[in-house]
Amino acid sequence: MKAEYTIIEGTLETPELTLYGLSFCDHCKEAKKLLEKMGFSFRYLQVDRLPKKEIVRIKREIEPAGVKTIVYPVLKTDADFLYGFDQTIWEQKLRQAAEVR
Repeated sequence: MKAEYTIIEGTLETPELTLYGLSFCDHCKEAKKLLEKMGFSFRYLQVDRLPKKEIVRIKREIEPAGVKTIVYPVLKTDADFLYGFDQTIWEQKLRQAAEVR
């Protein structure tokens, strides 16, 4: 079974964003709300809801080099990853990324 992303529509389609979260994670829920509030379109995936094989594959894609534990949520942008939710940092990075376009 391949991971099925939920598509969240917004008015800002760039940068291309993918949010990886966990279903029980309050910070992940806050991150999703922030993206929606800021008006971004993005793909969303609850990693813990996937079959084990797919979890392993996704983790390999988003895992920082040399790190074995991923801090969720993870936001993949066109050029970078943000690990863990810090609203101030995320807002700043997202505003910068949206302005570059």
